[in-house]
Amino acid sequence: MSTSIQEAGCASADTTECPRGKKGFNQQIYLFHGDKGGVGKSFICQAFADYMLLAGHPLAVIDADTRNPDVIRMFDGATECQTINLRRDDGWMEVIDFIKQHADKHIAISLPAGIGEAMQKEFVDFCRFLKMKLPGKPEVVMFWVINLFPDSVNLLKESLNDVGEHVSKVIVVRNTVFGDESMFFIWEESPLKAELEKKKMSMTFSMPALHLRVTSKIFADPECMMPFSKAATNADAFNLTPSEQFKLETWVTNDAKEPLDQVRAFLKL
Repeated sequence: MSTSIQEAGCASADTTECPRGKKGFNQQIYLFHGDKGGVGKSFICQAFADYMLLAGHPLAVIDADTRNPDVIRMFDGATECQTINLRRDDGWMEVIDFIKQHADKHIAISLPAGIGEAMQKEFVDFCRFLKMKLPGKPEVVMFWVINLFPDSVNLLKESLNDVGEHVSKVIVVRNTVFGDESMFFIWEESPLKAELEKKKMSMTFSMPALHLRVTSKIFADPECMMPFSKAATNADAFNLTPSEQFKLETWVTNDAKEPLDQVRAFLKL
C-alpha cells in the first residue's frame, strides 16, 4: 500500500487520534442533493465518504437511490450501509431508526434525483425528531451538487424555501466534470450565493474530476466496486495500468483531498 494513502487514515490505535474516541461526539447528517439526475451526487458522496473514513471519522452510509445504488455498492463491507427508499411513506422513519442504531457515527445520505417534493413533509418531521429526540441535536448539512445551468441554482433556492430552516449548513459543490471553475459563473454571480455566505452558513468548493480512463474501469462492474482509496492499492482488480493507478492515487491523496480538507474545516470536524 502507498505510504501516502496509509498515512491519510487514522494511523494510531490510540483513541485520541480518532473522533470515535473523543468525548462529546456531535453527530452530523450529510445530505447529498441536487434534485437532478446526472449532476454527480453519488460520485461526490462516494468521494466524501472515502475521505472521511480515511481521516478516521466514523461514518455510516444510506443510499436512497434505489434504482442505481452505487454508493452502497462501493461501501458495503467498508462501513455500515443501508438502502432506503425515501419515496415510501415510511422511508424517513427507516432513516431515523438507522441513525439511532449508529449514534456513534456521522451519517451520509445519497438522495435520488427528483426527491424534492416527496421529501418536504416527511423530511421536516425527520428534522423535528433530530432536535427533540436525539442527544446533541445532530446538525443537518446539505451538499448541493451543481452543473453549469440555472436550474441547479433555482432548484437549490426552491429546496431552501421548503426545508432551509432545518438545514444548518449548505455546501455547494461545483462538479468540474462539467468544466473548470470559471464556467460556473451562474452560481458565482447569483444573489443566493451572496445571501448564504453573508449568513456564514455556506461554502462552495470544486470537486476535481477523476480521469475517464480510471472511472470507466473502477465503475465497470457494479459487483466489484470498492472505495477509491482501496481501488488505488488494488490495481490488478481493475486492470489499471501504472499510469491509471498513479492518476487514481494522486486524485485520492492530493486532488480531492485538498478541497475536502476545506470542507472538514468548515464542518469543524
